[in-house]
Amino acid sequence: MGELWKMVLSLSASGTVVILALFVLCRIFDRGLSRRWQYYIWLIAAARLLVPLSGEVNLVGKVFTELEL
Repeated sequence: MGELWKMVLSLSASGTVVILALFVLCRIFDRGLSRRWQYYIWLIAAARLLVPLSGEVNLVGKVFTELEL
């Protein structure tokens, strides 16, 4: 599989994990988080999915590399 395709899959998977974690955290801390704070956190999550940048080392990318898809 091409390196670009691996990177796109890796970033999509990591973005999905971040969004799932945000859903859980927003449910747990429903009363404690202001709407403004939630807005900016969701904005960061959306930017993570839209901007295909990653560091040299990331957990999901390492998993895809080890699986050799």
